Amino acid sequence: FEIVPLGGTAAAPDPLPGNRVATMNFVRIEGAWSDRQIEAVDRLFAAVEAEAFTKILARHGLRRPVN
Repeated sequence: FEIVPLGGTAAAPDPLPGNRVATMNFVRIEGAWSDRQIEAVDRLFAAVEAEAFTKILARHGLRRPVN
């Protein structure tokens, strides 16, 4: 997720001292998971990838990174 900078613009951030700009990633971790854990991870990823979640991010001033 990309945090909208406090200061400047998203395209040309100029954050005030103390405000950091960063892109965070959400990844799957391989392992010996139970069927229940695998189902939970699949459901979590489906929720995060949904358009509804994009709208929630936007309400909080966040946006997905552009690839």
